[in-house]
Amino acid sequence: MTTSSPQAKSAAPPPRVHYAQAARRGTFVAHFADGASLEVMPGRARLYPGLRGDAPSMFAFYDAFADYARSGRVLDAGAGAGVGSARLIARGFNVLAVDSDANTVAFARQQCPQAEHAVGALESLPPTAALDGAIVADVLGHARDPEAALFGVARSLRIGAPLFIAEAAAHVSQRLLVPHRRAFSVARLRSLMVRAGLDVEAVVLDRVPFVALIGRVDRPAVREAFTHAYALASEGHIAEALVALEPARGTGRAATEVEALLGESELCFALGDGDRAASACFRARELVPNDARPLVGIGRIALAAGSPGEALELALDALRHDPTETSGYVLAALAASELGESDTFTAWRAAGSLAPDDAFVVGELTRQALQRGNHAVALHSLDRLEQYDTALEASHHVTRAWLLIALGRRSEAAVELRIARAKQPTLPELGELELALAPA
Repeated sequence: MTTSSPQAKSAAPPPRVHYAQAARRGTFVAHFADGASLEVMPGRARLYPGLRGDAPSMFAFYDAFADYARSGRVLDAGAGAGVGSARLIARGFNVLAVDSDANTVAFARQQCPQAEHAVGALESLPPTAALDGAIVADVLGHARDPEAALFGVARSLRIGAPLFIAEAAAHVSQRLLVPHRRAFSVARLRSLMVRAGLDVEAVVLDRVPFVALIGRVDRPAVREAFTHAYALASEGHIAEALVALEPARGTGRAATEVEALLGESELCFALGDGDRAASACFRARELVPNDARPLVGIGRIALAAGSPGEALELALDALRHDPTETSGYVLAALAASELGESDTFTAWRAAGSLAPDDAFVVGELTRQALQRGNHAVALHSLDRLEQYDTALEASHHVTRAWLLIALGRRSEAAVELRIARAKQPTLPELGELELALAPA
């Protein structure tokens, strides 16, 4: 992470910026009073002052955070072009503004010179910063790993510091614009905050278009337990990960206990210990009867044990509790397929709407769409997946090739065949595709 020194606070307004159309479509050149210029592209990711784009205004949330935090040195996490940072500066805060995009940070330095600016990932924030508060507004939905990003923010705060989070509200008919990867239910956002060692104090907003919650750093030992367990699990040390998760247990708080139990269930399922995994899910369900995740966990175990009917019932029950739980739709689709149901397209389409950057979900959705002759939906889903910088598997390229053939674009399909062959020469589906593309 690279930083710039903060300049002295001034009552002067932020520097004025003027825009001119750039050579590339959709981009502009921002000209500042000191003669500096930068090329910018308004879109869903970032809001630039004076430019129209798809990024929503977060001003109301910055004002709410300022009322709550009151004073001190605070973090603007994923600060973008600095419009929110400038609002906090005007309220008397000392602001550390962090964003991963160097060009955007350069713009923010011009727009809000009174703040301290840093280029870097939220996961890499210094754990010794001891900041007095943080706002994360429309940021986690863009992160490849929202949990890691939130953990990084929480580590940078002192004990008792407030953290304000506002994210797009999830709904099953949503259409997220790239690079926006996720929207959140209150339950999902609360879960992330609890695992990050936060005590959730209030739900500020709980409906479309945004959900917003306030918490305080309360139990760093919980966050570190999850962090350590995740790291061990990613290296294949599942038994050790279970041990590492223990400090998250016995806190006396139901919300934390539920997260620990669900983590235990995931790890035990990976170990093949279905009984212990199910037991953990049942205990979690007793603590939070309306949480969809324990039901999905039990359903996954039932499906693995050869009971797709039971799994399907549990998936549908979970979705009644939370119709935005992606894993519920995935379980329902897999269970219905095991039962011989011919149409699981609706479930895969819902899952794809909620998780458009999930390669497995999108792969299944495109195959279902292809079988139904819905070539436009299938091709759009694959194209969008690639826009998220997700590496497509050989099977995805094969599916795309069949879609292109159906649309009469055989030369493009041949390119997809070559890519698939290079990625996985032994893929069984290649033979049929090669015959279909062979010269007549």
